[in-house]
Amino acid sequence: MEYIRRNLKSWIDALRTEESINPEPVPTLSPTENPRIQKPIPYRQSQHSLTPMLRHQELRILQYNVRKLRDIVLASLFRNPQLTYLNDAATRVCFYINKRINPGTWSVSHLSKDITSLTIRNPSAGRNIHIFNVYNEVGTNTLSALADAIDRLESHKEVMVLRDFNLHHPLWSAIRRRASYGPSARDLLTIVEDFQLQLLTVPGTTTHRWQGGESTIDLTFATEDLTLRLIHCRVDSSLDYNSDYLSIAVAIDWRWQPAIPNRKRI
Repeated sequence: MEYIRRNLKSWIDALRTEESINPEPVPTLSPTENPRIQKPIPYRQSQHSLTPMLRHQELRILQYNVRKLRDIVLASLFRNPQLTYLNDAATRVCFYINKRINPGTWSVSHLSKDITSLTIRNPSAGRNIHIFNVYNEVGTNTLSALADAIDRLESHKEVMVLRDFNLHHPLWSAIRRRASYGPSARDLLTIVEDFQLQLLTVPGTTTHRWQGGESTIDLTFATEDLTLRLIHCRVDSSLDYNSDYLSIAVAIDWRWQPAIPNRKRI
């Protein structure tokens, strides 16, 4: 199979924390006038994150656009990676899923070279989370395809949409970029409004940097029920391999079913 040329890496990790967790609270996004949307995209930190939690189970998602540094990053994360590649060499999104999560509780759908979705089941609640990993090349039909995919899901769905949207808008961009945005940003706002998504990314967070500039184009959105269980959505500076993109770590209060360990015969 062809090797992936450009990748947007999203690692799904699930960890049981034995110590108490007490992340720092993050301020709320102030209301902003917008003609296309009646209510501004709210940025909200979960109340769960403001109190200590013991033996807390989290679903952790690490997002990293590694571009040409793909092999260097993978070598540091995986001792013996078993990778599966699509026939389309231009594929730009993928998931890596921790083997501690029971494989019978999740499935991946490759909607296009720029959209991949992960469905993972909460065994205690019997509900699914649908995570859409998106690379939006401006001028393509990626956003309309994303809207169609979300619309096909069952009602009362829990949805998270994340990755590189290549779009600027006052609701999420850094101050120097807040004055310039085009029709593509309005298309994303329509998706946010239609499916009642909320912004998890702290507005103005630098996610893409280059010589002489920076911007906020790697975004994370979620439905309200997931937003209420948000622990954090922040830049993870511990994983930095001089890519012009910064890694984003998301954690939510959510139970996952562990895989059954394979006992080796002696």
